[in-house]
Amino acid sequence: MPYCIYLRKSRADLDAEARGEGESLARHEAALLSLAASRGLTVTQIYREIVSGETISARPEVQKMLHEVEAGLWEGVLVMEVERLARGNTIDQGIVAQAFQTTGTKIVTPIKIYDPNNEFDQEYFEFGLFMSRREFVTINRRMQRGRIASVQEGNFLGSKPPFGYDLHRTPDKRHTLKINQEQAPTVQLIFDLFTGDHTSDLLPMGCSLIAKYLNDKAISTATGGKWIPCVIRTILTNPVYIGKIRWNNRQTVKKVTDGVVYKHRPRTGSQPMIVQGIHPAIITEEQFQKVSSMFESNKQPTGPKPTGTPNPLLKLVKCRCCGKNMIKRPDQRSSRTQLICPTTGCPTVGSPLEVVEEMILSSLEEWMEKFKLANAKTKEPTEIKKIDSLIGNISKKLSTLSAQESRTYDLLEQGIYTTDIFLSRQKELASQRSDLQCELQKLEQRKHHLEQMQKGKSQIIPNIEYVLTNYHTAAPEEKNRMLRRVIDYVTYEKTQRMNPKTKKGGDLSVTITPKF
Repeated sequence: MPYCIYLRKSRADLDAEARGEGESLARHEAALLSLAASRGLTVTQIYREIVSGETISARPEVQKMLHEVEAGLWEGVLVMEVERLARGNTIDQGIVAQAFQTTGTKIVTPIKIYDPNNEFDQEYFEFGLFMSRREFVTINRRMQRGRIASVQEGNFLGSKPPFGYDLHRTPDKRHTLKINQEQAPTVQLIFDLFTGDHTSDLLPMGCSLIAKYLNDKAISTATGGKWIPCVIRTILTNPVYIGKIRWNNRQTVKKVTDGVVYKHRPRTGSQPMIVQGIHPAIITEEQFQKVSSMFESNKQPTGPKPTGTPNPLLKLVKCRCCGKNMIKRPDQRSSRTQLICPTTGCPTVGSPLEVVEEMILSSLEEWMEKFKLANAKTKEPTEIKKIDSLIGNISKKLSTLSAQESRTYDLLEQGIYTTDIFLSRQKELASQRSDLQCELQKLEQRKHHLEQMQKGKSQIIPNIEYVLTNYHTAAPEEKNRMLRRVIDYVTYEKTQRMNPKTKKGGDLSVTITPKF
């Protein structure tokens, strides 16, 4: 069996590249190909790990390689060091060790060849993985301490500067920020609009109104996009604008679900470190404290929030303009609940929830009638019969081939076939058998697909009829479940408002995509 090569950068490789020693993966690839040539190994695949990850789940190339190792496709894997295979926890190390030990796949390095069937090599391999993990934890701990020490000195360690600043490096090589003269006035304007300072003609605004005001004035964000309320709030609560550094504001938390480790960054629960930075401030500390006090006074009381009526169209209706899920929101001017698009600046106009529901049910009923007419005489049974006939013919041909293969042995024993003729005939018959089996597999897959279509058609009509009959008497949660059984999603489009007096006008349209 052939060999493969696995390449992955280590932290030492990144440091070497920074010193100008060349691209590491290219050097490693050349070294391992030279190793394979000197040992007479056939290499047919090279896995290049571009991303960096602590665990196997974060490294797609090693996942592919391990799957193929478990399938027994490789005689061995060439790596620069065994530590390149896994630096994760003991679970990841066990996965790697088990994959190689179960299949007996060798690990070839420039220094040593590890044979999993050899007891001493196995112990040496497992010890190497253990030391690799210990080294990783030690390096990571030192890096975290170094980051914290740098932050305490007032340095900015982020890779992306906050709006209003640019990344800057001082003459003594300290990382900090400098004011962006084009963006800084916008930062000051946001604080002034929120507090009402220096804007005598404007009342204090909330985050949503500030976002709308900036968009109306064609003031773009750092990326050139539209302003949204959460970005405004992030700016108003970031102490970087008074010359401070905030570190570990949203701490990464690991959570295990069904044996898989997930990382998330909750907005609450962290204890950020705030220190004085070496960069200049854009706003005064008094104004920042005023903003903080305003947020604190508007803070909602803790405890369970009152729950309203659930949305029967939850995550079912999508805006045609921006693709976001439409949400339910009470209308302050009337008792009717509105279905609106949550995207700031989206031209889509909302509609009463019950109006959208009725249009969806009407569209569903119309689609069902068209479906009945189009599938009155379904073609699946006829095509399935044809496929069954073809499967039968192929089965007969396979039986004939088996008989022919058996006769070749008789002809060889009788001396009618020479060995060369026998091998040539066997190869020809094997090729025919492979072609027939491939065709048989395709026919069986096609038959299974048609049977599933036939089954779906027989079920979708009763399901839709059940929805149309019981929808109005069901609870909101049950309405949502009923619609999800028969509808994949609904596209909502409306850009003109209805006249509130005449109840006419508007261009509301919904398009359903059934689950068939």
